[in-house]
This record gives sequence, structure tokens and C-alpha cells, in this order.
Amino acid sequence: MGKTHGLDSYVIPALIPLFIAPVCSMFILATYERLLKYKDELRISKERMLEQQKELFAVVGHELRTPVAAISMVGQDSDLDDKSAREQIGEISESLLSVLEDLRVVVAPERALETKNQERCDPVRTINRALTSLSQLMKQSSVELRLNIDKPEGVNFLLHAQPLRQVVTNLTKNATIHSGGSVVQVSFDYQSDADGTILGALIVEDDGRGIPEVLREQVFEPFGRGDTERDGSGLGLFIVKQIASLMNGTLDYSTSKLGGACFTLIFPMT
Repeated sequence: MGKTHGLDSYVIPALIPLFIAPVCSMFILATYERLLKYKDELRISKERMLEQQKELFAVVGHELRTPVAAISMVGQDSDLDDKSAREQIGEISESLLSVLEDLRVVVAPERALETKNQERCDPVRTINRALTSLSQLMKQSSVELRLNIDKPEGVNFLLHAQPLRQVVTNLTKNATIHSGGSVVQVSFDYQSDADGTILGALIVEDDGRGIPEVLREQVFEPFGRGDTERDGSGLGLFIVKQIASLMNGTLDYSTSKLGGACFTLIFPMT
């Protein structure tokens, strides 16, 4: 028995590496495969990031071109007097600032949204001014604007004015360019709910082709495009969704009674 025990003391340690080696080899092989997969994921991620950067630069050029071209058109319009030209250039400049705000939301949404504080303003006047800056675009696109606002100007509320302007601009511009229709209707109203909170309701709808059900989630993603062949950034509805959240509001899509798309923003006002 003593001799057997002595033999085991030599054999077993000699066999241990034979059992460990395959396990180590499998571990090393699995680790190597994971590293290769991680490397591929990094490469794909880098390529995707570069592609998104290219898209973003294209968006910047496209979005800035529209208001700058509009300013140029106003300057060349001999039928406008100086006062009208100044007013239109002022409205277009505000539209340009709105575009820059849009780009800021895309690049750094958290920082951009945190800086937008509530202010006392007239929501009806804010909406009307936003629509005025789009009049040239709608005229060029042969799109009729219908306003359905019964509330008068001059009533001030505490709300996010610039974000509201961005929503009006983006939704109306999106409908004008991409709906394929000839009418865009903008409605606004507000009323108190049961606990006394005042809720504003902005509705932008059109008589175009609407958004297919399979694309209704995609169009709210960055660079998401609906069923359209027109140029565009693919950011308008994404930004609107972000802003709706900022305003503690909700943004819903439905089919318009006009036959096309209908976007409804519900948000609180003080």
C-alpha cells in the first residue's frame, strides 16, 4: 500500500497539466474570439459614427441653406418696401436661430434642453410668428396654410416659448415638404382640466399621404425618414419628440380628417 501511495504522489501531479491544458486552451480560444468580435464591433461602431457625422454635416448645409436663400430672395424682391423687407428678414433670422437650436438639440440634447427655461409669453403670437417665417417656403411649395385659432393674441402664460416655436416650425415645415399634400392646417386651443391646470393643444395636420403604420416609430428616430423622396434632415420629428418631453407634454400621431398626417402636442401652461 505504501508503494502504491508513493506512485500516486508522482502520477497524479503529472496528470494535472493534461487536464488543465485543454481547459486553458478553450478559455484562451474563447477570449480570443471575444476580442475579435469586440474589434469588429468597434470597427462597425466607428464606421457608423463616421457615417452619422457625414449625415450631420449634410444636414447642417441643407438646413442653413433654406433660410439664407430666403433672405437672398427678400433682398432681390423689388416689390417689397424697406419696412416689409426688414420684417421678413427678422422673421427669417428667427427661423435660422430655430434651425441652430435644432442642431444643438441633436448634438447635445441634455445640455440644450436644460438651458430652455420657461418664460412669460403669448402662445398665439409665438405660433403666428413661427408660421410667418415659413410663408415663403409654403408659397414656393404651392401649399395652402389654414389657421384654426380662435383664441386672441395678448394673453400671456408661463411656458417654454422657444421650444414651442421649434415644434410649430418643424411640424409645419415637415408637412409642407414631405406630406405630398396641398393643405396644412394648424390649430391651437387651451383649456383648464379638472385640477385647474391649463393645457395647451397644438395640432398640425395635412391632406397628404400620411405615414404608413410600419414607419410611425422610425420617423421619430434620428435620421429616420418616412415615405418621402424629398430632401430633408430626418431630424425634424426626432427633435419635436425631444422638445415635447422637455415641455412635460405628449406628442401623438393620428390620421387627420383631411386624409393625411396629424400630430398633436399637449402641454401644460401656467
